[in-house]
Amino acid sequence: MKTRTGFCILLFSFLSACSSANYDYSTLSGRAALLDAVHVALSKEDCTTAITLIEPAYHSQYSSDEIRKARAAAHGCAANINLFSLITDLADNNLAGSGFWITMAKLFPSMQGDSRVVAGQYALDALLAVRKPGSLTDASNLVNTGTSNVGSLIASDRTDESNLYLLFVSMALIGSLQNRYSETDPSTYHRTRKLGYTSANPDGWEIATNVNTDGCTYAGSVLHLIDSITQVGESMPGNLGSTFGTLGSALSMALDLACDQGCQGVAGIGNYPSGCSMPAGSCNPCPTALKNRNACTAAVNDKASCAAAGIAHFINTDPLGWPL
Repeated sequence: MKTRTGFCILLFSFLSACSSANYDYSTLSGRAALLDAVHVALSKEDCTTAITLIEPAYHSQYSSDEIRKARAAAHGCAANINLFSLITDLADNNLAGSGFWITMAKLFPSMQGDSRVVAGQYALDALLAVRKPGSLTDASNLVNTGTSNVGSLIASDRTDESNLYLLFVSMALIGSLQNRYSETDPSTYHRTRKLGYTSANPDGWEIATNVNTDGCTYAGSVLHLIDSITQVGESMPGNLGSTFGTLGSALSMALDLACDQGCQGVAGIGNYPSGCSMPAGSCNPCPTALKNRNACTAAVNDKASCAAAGIAHFINTDPLGWPL
């Protein structure tokens, strides 16, 4: 079983780097210097400088796992992830059942116009590309192909440190998107609108044709959360390991059923209003493609969009979801 020491080692890989005087990232010493500069910026919570420093190297032919992790940390900073304070906050708040969604809304405020969702998406991209050496992934489960940072949607293909930080990034995206679209009550952190609500589409992401990139990001982040819990949840310190394990067990089967109900639409149990009409079993387990935020086409014959609608309906209506 992974220990608190193991957790700290995984965290340290995101928060440290080697020193050097040369910033030319085409050389080994230059990349070390760049990583050190990013680390210094992050230690000052200067997210903008860290992002500015790491982006050219990340998009270059010299990108590496260390550069990808640094990019994830830089954008994680902009997504309002402060690892050490976040661990304390998670331990001090309710993560059981509906309490999880309430806590996410509390810990990750966001509004239209800020950069927190985009930052979370960019951090997630980098983490998907931190893969175990020799991992073989079917082409259908790869993302960002044709770049220097090809990622895998399969959690077991990725390193433990990648999955650990992805756990926090998933939470940041969930909380930020809840706040952006559902007019969170500032006193209870309950929602006052459906997930994905807009004045033009008050039913939000419950309807497959309303599932935009943000809706796809939200549903995918929920699935990434469960994947990360499965892979590394036990390495969380204190009682958080068992707390996340319980959360993952409670949600895993329920989400697979919700995805399938979304794909069935009104023909399924619970009359999910997605507008889709696929046969039972079409989306159980949840489609792997849904973990790619660009997979949803907002069409009633698209499994990713229909499954995302099912997840939104589940979180809107189930006792394990986010309450009004």
